[in-house]
Amino acid sequence: MSECAFCPHFAKLTAEHITSKWMGQIFPTRKKFKATDHLGAIREWASKGLDLKARVVCATCNNGWMSDIENKHAKPVMAPLMRGEVSATFGQNEARSLAIFAFKTAVVLDHDQAIMQHQEPFFSRRQRYAFRERLIIPETVRMWLTPYVPSKTRRRLDIRVTHSTHDLLPSYPMQIYSCSCGIGALAFQVIAYKQMFSVDFRPRSPDFDHLAIPFWPLLLPGYTWPGYRCLQSAEQFHAFARRWIDPEPVMPFS
Repeated sequence: MSECAFCPHFAKLTAEHITSKWMGQIFPTRKKFKATDHLGAIREWASKGLDLKARVVCATCNNGWMSDIENKHAKPVMAPLMRGEVSATFGQNEARSLAIFAFKTAVVLDHDQAIMQHQEPFFSRRQRYAFRERLIIPETVRMWLTPYVPSKTRRRLDIRVTHSTHDLLPSYPMQIYSCSCGIGALAFQVIAYKQMFSVDFRPRSPDFDHLAIPFWPLLLPGYTWPGYRCLQSAEQFHAFARRWIDPEPVMPFS
């Protein structure tokens, strides 16, 4: 019996899909998948669809409001982005729907990693419960997106979660949580921070500033998906995932 990530119930936890079944249906001819998961393990498997799960939520949450997120927010907005459709409409409403799914995913991955490593989750109970009750995303969260079209098309799924602490100012440490997901032609990044007061902060590596488009809490005005540049390889994706940790650019663009 364990405590659910989003509510105070202690129960036998169910497996929440990190990559849902409908995502696999976007690639109906795909038989093999290769992924780097949030624990750093590289997996390769034969399957008719994507199927990556974390056992961190109770059945009530999993089959209730979390199912609504998939059907009402994630699938209608993310499916055209994952297919890389040039004509995809992406405004502030769509940005909010993507942000809801992205934050849910970040919490699930963080909770799973915390359980595996016997640590306290980065996100507090107050933050997680507020999200369950009213889909409130904490003020300390920022999100970016970018097209992701790797040349090795078999690599369709990449997920990285990182925690780091570095000095924002002299003698002033700031804790950073980073969750980056690449699914199909879409990559998004969730950044959360812990500090005593609100200040402007930037990635330690500026190499992706021209590519990463902010979409939460506000979408970049006038943005049209998918733009003209994209992540072109799994190596670039991993450099993108580490841009809040690595102090220098790691993967130049051609």
